[in-house]
Formats: sequence, structure tokens, C-alpha cells
Amino acid sequence: MLRTLLSTFLYATFLYATVLSCASSVQAATIIITDLEDVDFGELPATASQVTERIRICVNSNPAGPYQLTGLGFTGSGAFELSNDAQQTIPYSVYAGRQRNQLGDPLLAGVPRSGFTARQPRGNNDCTPPWLWITIVVSESALEQAASGRYRGTLQLTVAPE
Repeated sequence: MLRTLLSTFLYATFLYATVLSCASSVQAATIIITDLEDVDFGELPATASQVTERIRICVNSNPAGPYQLTGLGFTGSGAFELSNDAQQTIPYSVYAGRQRNQLGDPLLAGVPRSGFTARQPRGNNDCTPPWLWITIVVSESALEQAASGRYRGTLQLTVAPE
């Protein structure tokens, strides 16, 4: 029996924010987010183990500087979950980091995580590396407990200057 996981993680918040400096002057920071894409886990056999997908997102800022990242699932509680038409859910985990081949730091739903730095974009708002790597993990135990069906979810990522 095949278990289908189709998850769409596309929604991101584009944020224009004002940052207060120590001298109490106001400096505007424009956050530019590009390279968003859907994540499709495809069809998984009933014996599938943990599923991991990575996407690369470009986060630049003018002026360059630190930012925080907040993840929120589109469920009643904001939890990171995929759901099917019968309202059955599969939890997933989200990680964010700068290295492609590393898991990154875990994001907790609705909790801002600091420690990211955006660079100033090149001409025409082209992405300036390093990229932000988002890793989405559905654990083996979550897959084992999931009923067969098509599951979908949306992950909202909010970027705010610090």
C-alpha cells in the first residue's frame, strides 16, 4: 500500500520592518526573500523510513544585518503538521542553517530564532550567498502511525531584522 505525502511549503512573509538602534534613531531595513519553492515528498511506500527534504532560500537585507526567523504551521495551533481530508495529521520538524549538508538548528513553531545574518543584495536584488537552508523532516515513527492518503501543509517563515 502506498502512502502519499504531498506537502506544499510555499508561503513566506515578506516583511518591511523598522529597527531601533542604540542611539534611538530609526533605521529602515528592507528584507528581500527569494528562491521559494514547493516541497513535494512524492509517493512513499508503507515501509518508508524518515523523509528529509531541503530547500534553499535567499534572505538579503538592505542594509545588511542580523535577523530572526520564525516558523509557523497553518494549523489551529500553528504546529508543524501535514493533514489529509479526514483531518488526520502527521507532525514534521523544521531546521534552519547555512550549511547545505547539515541539519541546522531546530525551529519551534511560533518561537523566533536569532543568529542569522543577511547580506546586502547585489544589483537587481540578486541573491548574495550564503543561502538559508530549510530542512523539513518527517520522522519514521510519524510515518508508521500515518494512515494512507494525501497530506498537505503550509509552512510560514517570517524573517524580521534584529
